[in-house]
Amino acid sequence: MNLRKRTFHCLIVFFAAMPLCLAVETNDVKYNSHLHFLQGEILLRQNNPISALYEFEKTIELDKGAVPAYKELIFLYLQSGKYEKAQMLVKILNNISDNVDTKLFLGTYYVYAGDTTSAINQYQHVLKKEPDNAEAILILAGIYSEISPEKSLDYWDKYIRLKPDSADAYYRKAVVLKKLNKIEEAKELVNKAIEIQPEDILSHIMLAEIYENEQEYILAGDELYFCGGIDKNSYGYYIRAGGMYMLAKEYEKSEKVFLEAREVSKNDPAVSFWLGILYENKRDWKKASEYVEESLARKPDTASYVKLSYYYTQMNDVKKAIKTLGQALKLDPKSADVNFFIGLGYMDLKESNKAVKYFRRTIDLNPERSEAYYYLGTIYEQSGKFDKALPNLRKVVELEPKNAVAMNYLGYCLADRGVNLDEAETLIRNALEIDPENGAYRDSLGWIYFKKGKYHEAKIEIEQASKNLKDPVIYEHLGDIEQALGNKKEAEIFYKKVIFLEPKNKSAKKKLKKIKL
Repeated sequence: MNLRKRTFHCLIVFFAAMPLCLAVETNDVKYNSHLHFLQGEILLRQNNPISALYEFEKTIELDKGAVPAYKELIFLYLQSGKYEKAQMLVKILNNISDNVDTKLFLGTYYVYAGDTTSAINQYQHVLKKEPDNAEAILILAGIYSEISPEKSLDYWDKYIRLKPDSADAYYRKAVVLKKLNKIEEAKELVNKAIEIQPEDILSHIMLAEIYENEQEYILAGDELYFCGGIDKNSYGYYIRAGGMYMLAKEYEKSEKVFLEAREVSKNDPAVSFWLGILYENKRDWKKASEYVEESLARKPDTASYVKLSYYYTQMNDVKKAIKTLGQALKLDPKSADVNFFIGLGYMDLKESNKAVKYFRRTIDLNPERSEAYYYLGTIYEQSGKFDKALPNLRKVVELEPKNAVAMNYLGYCLADRGVNLDEAETLIRNALEIDPENGAYRDSLGWIYFKKGKYHEAKIEIEQASKNLKDPVIYEHLGDIEQALGNKKEAEIFYKKVIFLEPKNKSAKKKLKKIKL
């Protein structure tokens, strides 16, 4: 064989062998890629994500089409906060694989990433290929439950047709219906969920909420009590059930459940507090105070001290109430509420200076607390310090433009002193717009007319007020009007009515004596 023929023969052999060599090389690459993937899976099971990450990266470096490795890498990148790398791999995966499993995976990724639109697109793609894919239908139902509740109902119906024994599906559709205010339909479905899975706590809680909103408190309590029987370690259901029975005024049943809660909780102070609330509803202040004292002995807190002080007030022990509020103040010195309540206590005891101190402190802590300005204003006004009362009362009206009581009080104070009568009239008219049938406000308007010398108008208003109120102040005002009109006999009748209702009224006695002279 000459040289040319030998060379040609060698070339033929070489090119014939090339595909076989390439195939062997390709198989080796695939094999090595698969080994790296398996090693990555093992490392994940050994809770070594960093080393697993390397193995999966090596996998896709060797095999660009290794779909399972892309999936593992994407979630590892997400877990380690490498969101841009995860997003890059998602784009690649979307291009290299179009099967249903990949689309479901990508949908899950987009849900995790908060990209609802892209997630919906992936799941819709799945349904084009597999219209009855339960996983895609379920997730779309869940997504639309949040962003378009009405639209989600079709998906829930499709899923329920595929999975008619899914208690969770009935429950979740019921949640949507409740959100859409389709209460009867929601109730029907949640009962269906309970029929399939009788001990599903979430379904019973939802039914309890529906009953509570319908003011069917006994039924709500029954559902919550049932939950307590299922979850024997959680006495919170018993507390809530007791609260429902209390709203239904089923006090014996409520107490029974609260006592069960106390036994399960091993005397949790919260249960004692609720027993106090129960006896508050029964207006048994002594028993209520005993339970709240029991609660405070185990766990002192501001709210319980405030509640206890209220019970002492109801038992006419204001001093003890103030002392109790002092305990609350030690726990929370900057509580505007506690300072305010102490101020009210000292008002009851007629200790004005101490009351002023606590009302001022209330305002320092909460400049928007209108009631503190109101009571501060009334104390100043009643102690003859009208110059100090005026800015406080005006502040109340500024903070609460619809506070008819404050407007009447300020308007009457101005009228009684004969100052700023136009301002006073505006205030009283505004109060009457809010409460047109209020006799006290009508009397105030009449008194302004009297101060303005409009006696006939004054008489009309105050006579109207007297139809609803048998009040000595109103009768005295009518007496003053009749006297101003020269009707002494009528004035005498009204002053006598005042003295009959209020025997120690010196002002009326003095006016009556003057008429008889």
